[in-house]
Amino acid sequence: MDGADGARGAVLMVRRYDVAVVGLGAMGAMAAWQAARSGATVIGLDRFTPGHKRGSSHGGSRIFRMLLFEDAPYVSFARASLGLYRELEARSGTGLLDRCGGLLIGSRDGPAVAAARRTGVPYEELDGDALRARFPQHAPAGDDVGLYEPTAGVIRPEAAVRAAVAEAAALGARIETGTRCLSLAQDDRGTTITSDSGVHLARTVILAAGCWTAGLLPELALPIRPQRSVLSWFRPAEGAAADHGPGRFPVFVRRSGQWQGWGIPDVDGSGVKVGVSGPASPKRWLTRPEENWATPPSGAETDPVAAFVRSALPGLRPAVASSRACMDGRTPDGHFVLGIPAGRPGTVVCGGFAGHGFKHAPAVGLAAAQLALEAATELPVGAFSPDRFGERS
Repeated sequence: MDGADGARGAVLMVRRYDVAVVGLGAMGAMAAWQAARSGATVIGLDRFTPGHKRGSSHGGSRIFRMLLFEDAPYVSFARASLGLYRELEARSGTGLLDRCGGLLIGSRDGPAVAAARRTGVPYEELDGDALRARFPQHAPAGDDVGLYEPTAGVIRPEAAVRAAVAEAAALGARIETGTRCLSLAQDDRGTTITSDSGVHLARTVILAAGCWTAGLLPELALPIRPQRSVLSWFRPAEGAAADHGPGRFPVFVRRSGQWQGWGIPDVDGSGVKVGVSGPASPKRWLTRPEENWATPPSGAETDPVAAFVRSALPGLRPAVASSRACMDGRTPDGHFVLGIPAGRPGTVVCGGFAGHGFKHAPAVGLAAAQLALEAATELPVGAFSPDRFGERS
């Protein structure tokens, strides 16, 4: 499967693959699965163990929805991902996506609601009175309405990553964890990957190293910056626990007034997971990804989330029950990087998912594998080109 290519010096064996996947978080795990199922010889490398808490693919739960604010390509990725999540569940025998419905709450004439209405995704619109009656856990403001999407739900991120890696291995992929990628050197043979575990030669590399991505290809100067993002959980008030489980409390995203928040029902007894973004909750940029796990979450980072809970979710206690540091790779325009750079034809870059990528991960993995093996994909990746940034000051 991994055919020897000869030795370098007396001890170093170089193995050849069709595809090497560097990074086995959400995107890399899915890409390894899709590449392996195509019949390609695949190696997947990660410095940690799949499902770890050092990157951007953990936290116990993530939102799946198709009622999006983003442009049309994202809806295509979400639609494709839904079927792939279901397929991976069937193949792994593991529940990965629990459909509990989803709410978008926002001003009736606001840009977020208007954008969501353009997706073509089926939904039920609830005016303020209907929203309060059906979902009393929320405190709508002003002219807020709710768009209820039945297909939305909760993804189990660690389980999804582990299932995709296991499926890739079952299909013949070589998986090496606990090993860092040290360099990627491209020549007319392909790309030589030097790692802690040895040297590997691949015809094509899928680089999906999360917040480490840009640092592994410094010559491209990709503007993917790591940003700290603290995850917080809150307990229901006394007697309200049953109202905040997945049977009664859909995942939600709120864009109304000063608030840009989101939440996930209590799926595992940890509490309701809540986050905020935008001016109400500035997030710290990191010089190096490793900084993120060096310090625990602070009150300055969780206080804005508690303030949101106090105002918008009256059935929750506004004291943080627990918190955990995560991080996102972000681009200047907030959109993904997914494609083959003009200056690096043997590399597919996946990065900059900015905290809203997990719902799209299976389709991102499919697109990355197709690009790696065929230099083309059926999915709409044009807007995500690594070359779109041009000259930067």
